[in-house]
Amino acid sequence: MVSDNLTMVQNRPDSTTDADFRAVFDHASTGMTLVDDSGRYVRVNRAFADLLGVPAEELTGRYFGDFTFTSDHDTDVALVGELISGARRVVVREKRYRHRDGTPWSAMVSSSIIRPVDGGPWQLLNTIESLVDRRAARQRLAELDSAVDGIITVDDGGLVVAWNHGAERLLGRTGAVMIGMPLRVVIPERARPQYDIAMAGLVAGGSPLLGSTVEVPAVHADGRELLTELTLSTWAHDGHPRYTAIVRDVTVQRRAERAAALIRHAAVTANSADTFAAAAADVLREVCTRLGWTAGHALTSDHEPAVWHIGDH
Repeated sequence: MVSDNLTMVQNRPDSTTDADFRAVFDHASTGMTLVDDSGRYVRVNRAFADLLGVPAEELTGRYFGDFTFTSDHDTDVALVGELISGARRVVVREKRYRHRDGTPWSAMVSSSIIRPVDGGPWQLLNTIESLVDRRAARQRLAELDSAVDGIITVDDGGLVVAWNHGAERLLGRTGAVMIGMPLRVVIPERARPQYDIAMAGLVAGGSPLLGSTVEVPAVHADGRELLTELTLSTWAHDGHPRYTAIVRDVTVQRRAERAAALIRHAAVTANSADTFAAAAADVLREVCTRLGWTAGHALTSDHEPAVWHIGDH
């Protein structure tokens, strides 16, 4: 909640120069402000200016109350009094700000007293972290975690870095087990060479898989093989690519589609074949081809010979 940057600034050793302080202050990822004893901004960083929607140079010299709520002022004054008296070294509280367009937003604010010059006037050093962004992120994480579909993220080494409850339900493996594991463990062995090629293509960049929907076989924890449909996207984390897949089980759906297609084929074949045996041979060949069977055997009537189909291999 209180940034490491603030801690470093508050307790900086004598060897820390003003330039070091300014660098930490200006480049902090959270908002930071210095307020003088009259309540005016002495210095603000870019992160805080962005939160208010006001350029940093326009904030310097402005009264802090111009961007906060009057109802919070008494609390602010009381807390600053505790800091000045030495009763507290740091105060942390939730505080409301007003964006340039008038929109209110909440932040977690940490404040401490510093004296840039020994014996000189004090200044209030604040770090401001928007709770709007934090709560939105938590909401999004909750939504992802409760999603019906599996949502799985891997790094550029193929290791799982995120695994939601949907993925747990789909594949029977918990996030605690899968995070840090290579995703290929849920791919059937026969499909792993193809998976490795696809993963290498993703890391190399420009893969046609990105943004498209593909079907991938997967293995449930109980050993069942599933047919999954996934949509793949990429993003970056600390300069490294991440790949997120939204995954759903289409095993039953594809079985139904396959059965319907076979029924349609059988009906057309039966109407066009001269004999039942000929029709059975055609349908049997189609069944074996669609199901990937090496051989098949169909029993016909007592007056017709049995029908066999043997694949070329």
